Amino acid sequence: MKHNLNYISVMLSVALVSLSCHREKAFTLEIKDGTRIVHNLRPKIDNPRSRLEFVLQIGELEPEDENYMFDQPLSVTENHMGNTFILDPEEGCIKKFSSSGEYITQFGSLGQGPGEYQFPTLIDCRSGQLLVASMAAQFHIFDLNGEYIKKFELPRYQGLNMRLMDFDKVVGYSLGFRHDNSKENTILKIFNTDGNIIHEFGEPFLVDNARGSWIANFPCITIDGDNNIYLAFNHQNRIEKYSDNGELLLKISRELPFGLEYKYGKEKMEIQGVVREVNSTIFSFVTRGIGVDSQGRIWVLGYKAEIPRDQGSEGFVIQEYLHFEVFSKEGILLVRLPFPDGMESFDNMTMDGDHIYFADPYGQACVYKYKVVWRD
Repeated sequence: MKHNLNYISVMLSVALVSLSCHREKAFTLEIKDGTRIVHNLRPKIDNPRSRLEFVLQIGELEPEDENYMFDQPLSVTENHMGNTFILDPEEGCIKKFSSSGEYITQFGSLGQGPGEYQFPTLIDCRSGQLLVASMAAQFHIFDLNGEYIKKFELPRYQGLNMRLMDFDKVVGYSLGFRHDNSKENTILKIFNTDGNIIHEFGEPFLVDNARGSWIANFPCITIDGDNNIYLAFNHQNRIEKYSDNGELLLKISRELPFGLEYKYGKEKMEIQGVVREVNSTIFSFVTRGIGVDSQGRIWVLGYKAEIPRDQGSEGFVIQEYLHFEVFSKEGILLVRLPFPDGMESFDNMTMDGDHIYFADPYGQACVYKYKVVWRD
């Protein structure tokens, strides 16, 4: 009898070890040259209790108050007081709203004088300053009351998707568009607000030509409270974290439900009134956005199915293709959460603390605000 009890005890121990190993097989970990590399096989949490909760909508197609009307709201940012700033590039202005969505003021305009800009594409705020980026590689800085501070310029295609850092620094996508198709052509540059380069870093993934590599390496960028820089690549299964001086700290990948392709094709485009056939890239889409919440969790808006080439086709439902993947500070995939219901379209996502904004410039001409409700 004693022998049988010992046997049962041993078998139970083996079963528990086996079960523990099975549970731990949610990811694999490697340390290479001091960098933590995590490949996630499945989420750690199978039955999530966390969610995104709708807070409010700013703007509508036919409001009673024209201050709540946008032409094409394209970029959103939030300051430490919870005020929301929305860029409308067609109107050329930035509108400021309270945390509850009440209109406060607006500033900025189209033009070439002080405090004016052409083809604005993005805004970002940090440390009491607001950055306005433009297609002309001109970057304008205001205070949070709309007072103009300064402007700086960069070479064309430098500093795209720019983000503000502390101590008068900015970081942006700066892979050379027509440079040699080589590993030395770094992905990111940090500039000061005089336009001078401070750091260059980030190894590119190369396809067969420089233009293709430029598209294949385009990242979504965000910054945390310690000035760490996070990238999630539109066309790669690759998420990275860098220090404020460009040291690679963390690399994350995850299992995708589809394979990645980097192919080329032809498409018709109207150029100066003439329809021409031009070369086009057919690269798989992996990611649409990245953010870091107040607890340091990394939120990646990714694709759970291959996106169709024609997203405007009848029957297209965005919720069928997108979901949020939430990673711990250490790069472990905690949970996958559904894309919010009720939105039919959006152009970009911004995360500030525990708030996530979606700008919808072409559908409802509004901005949606959600908050993170996290339950372990």
